[in-house]
Amino acid sequence: MNLTYLTNWHISHLGMASEKISYLLVLWEQQQRKMTEFISAQDFADKRPLVPDTTHLED
Repeated sequence: MNLTYLTNWHISHLGMASEKISYLLVLWEQQQRKMTEFISAQDFADKRPLVPDTTHLED
């Protein structure tokens, strides 16, 4: 095998690996964002009063 073939093979495989890594990083980032949004929603839900607000019913 010649050196050019080997070099091209390595470059193409490194390229594929970097694409896969980029894809995994995007997936991980999306998952982190979903978790953050979920936790924020949970925080908001935890801060709501347990007793329903009936002030609008009193007239």
